[in-house]
Amino acid sequence: MPATPGFYSRVFALAVAAILGYALLLIFRPFALPMTWAAFLAFLLFPLNVRLRRRFKVKSLSAGVLTVLAPIVILLPLSALSVEFVSQISALLRQLQQSATQMDIQSFSDLQQFPWIARINTWLQTHADISAEQLQSWLVSGTREVMQRAASWGGSFFLGALGSLLSFAIMLFLLFFFLRDGDFMISRARRLIPLAEDRKERLFSQLGAVTRAIVFGTTVTALLQGLLLAVGFAFAGLPSPFNATRYHSLIVSEDGLPEELQISARAEGLIMGLRHRNFPIEGVQFHPESVLTDDGQRLIANFLKLE
Repeated sequence: MPATPGFYSRVFALAVAAILGYALLLIFRPFALPMTWAAFLAFLLFPLNVRLRRRFKVKSLSAGVLTVLAPIVILLPLSALSVEFVSQISALLRQLQQSATQMDIQSFSDLQQFPWIARINTWLQTHADISAEQLQSWLVSGTREVMQRAASWGGSFFLGALGSLLSFAIMLFLLFFFLRDGDFMISRARRLIPLAEDRKERLFSQLGAVTRAIVFGTTVTALLQGLLLAVGFAFAGLPSPFNATRYHSLIVSEDGLPEELQISARAEGLIMGLRHRNFPIEGVQFHPESVLTDDGQRLIANFLKLE
């Protein structure tokens, strides 16, 4: 059967388009993440962008203002979290040093004054013929190896941080153009959807409203929960968060939890506290009495005040 006129030209055009599409995919793949974030932020900021356009009368000016404010809104919370994380680690290290000084812990064998460590050491000596000195040598060699690997990873960490900064700069660069010309891009893309204009308008409006409601609702809920938790800890005289000691192998499973019990605390997704819904009964999975638990005595005193 002879080929129809123009068949080979269409096949050639499709092949060229596929090759060019694949080449463009390879070119833009490293920029996929910053492009996605820039488009998502521009979509969320679109209502505010429209208001600024009405005020400034210039698209570029409103897009520039939002682009300048974006890193401030993003980096300030991240900086605060980083500072808080470093302060928590520093406080934990200071407490460990103070506890080690008070208990005169100078070697691994001195840790056997803790009953649970002594039981583990006795079990290892009885069943595996491993002494405390061997454990100490293994820990020292393992720590040295980890430090050497961490030092070798320094260059990779620097390159990763540099790549993250570059991606963030590309995201801001693209964000400006998405804010300035995003509505024009969307209008061109809408022409490809095979629907009536009124249906396309309802579809985009509904998707935009639902997405923004989910994002802003989740953000506001998280902020309110954090605020209420901070207020609760302030009334209880406890810092938020606080370091607690956990040396257990069993946890409470959320599956099949009785309706009478309410989860009152979590850590890393694990249940750390339970409360009875009808009776003044509380339970925790960590150890308030441990010397490594911050404000453990105050926590126990708050438990004793419950009525």
